[in-house]
Amino acid sequence: MEDTAPKPNLFERIFKSTKSGASRAWGATKKIGEKSADIVKSPFRRGKRDEPEARAGWRKLAMTMVLEPPVVKFGETRAIEITVAVVNKGKQPVQLDFPNSQRIDVVVKNDFGKVLSKWSDDQRLEKEPGFVLINPGERIEYFAKISTREMTEGKSSTIEAFVPGYEQLHTSRTVVPRR
Repeated sequence: MEDTAPKPNLFERIFKSTKSGASRAWGATKKIGEKSADIVKSPFRRGKRDEPEARAGWRKLAMTMVLEPPVVKFGETRAIEITVAVVNKGKQPVQLDFPNSQRIDVVVKNDFGKVLSKWSDDQRLEKEPGFVLINPGERIEYFAKISTREMTEGKSSTIEAFVPGYEQLHTSRTVVPRR
């Protein structure tokens, strides 16, 4: 006679082998199965093993920056309005954690890399931690305004925008003020 018992699926096989291999932890926990469930989830983890899962999501994010006006006219343009967008191109929501209320920063540097101005120096920041959740396909926009008074006519300046704590999320543009 043929054996018609259903064969266990992958999850059932992993759970069964984990349960039998962790019998000491299985019976010793107050919440039965808690240790085994943690072990069973680990093969499905994304990213590098030494990188926390919450911080690995930034890889699916893209950042853009738009300057208004795009051309800086010396003597006419007193400030540049900057729109920074962070877009989730992945299929999972991404959470970005922050130690305070600052979500972006914008820095203006000269040809030699010297910082001419920093947007966050003029901003009031609350010390309360927070987070931003960006769903798949969604974008979040931030606005900043920087002065052009430290820029020099005919010399290039680099405007860099980044997300504090996630320095991999950055973008930059070069502007050359002219008459």
